[in-house]
Amino acid sequence: MTSEEVDEHLNPPQPAITAQGLKEIVTRYRWEVETGGITLPGGIKVATALDDQNRITTVVANARLAGLEQVKFKASSGWVTLAVAEVEGIAAAIALHVQACFAAECAHHDAIDAIAKIEDPAERQAALDDYDETMGWPATQPEPAPAL
Repeated sequence: MTSEEVDEHLNPPQPAITAQGLKEIVTRYRWEVETGGITLPGGIKVATALDDQNRITTVVANARLAGLEQVKFKASSGWVTLAVAEVEGIAAAIALHVQACFAAECAHHDAIDAIAKIEDPAERQAALDDYDETMGWPATQPEPAPAL
């Protein structure tokens, strides 16, 4: 083998990124951000995977029916005792986080669709290659509410 053949074997050319492929990357990234958890003001870390979202929704739906004023809550950062209203606040923070993730994914898909309409193939490919799918996602720590 020549040195060029060895280099090509060790470093095969990567297939060109397509608009559809980039959208799939963005969708996977959205899932990672969505389910990666959030940190609430006060430092409580809350998991946001689907099971966690469902569990919190269930607590919110059933706690008041059961006449509970407080619940034991196992956050990612450890056990805490919370008022039912605080659990409702966590559920709202998670809902806002999830919605922000989907809004960011939609904005990325729209931007990629715009790139796909670039007529010059070299310019279009350069824009796809340079696209940064990691920008514009919600922070995992919500901004604290402004002081009244």
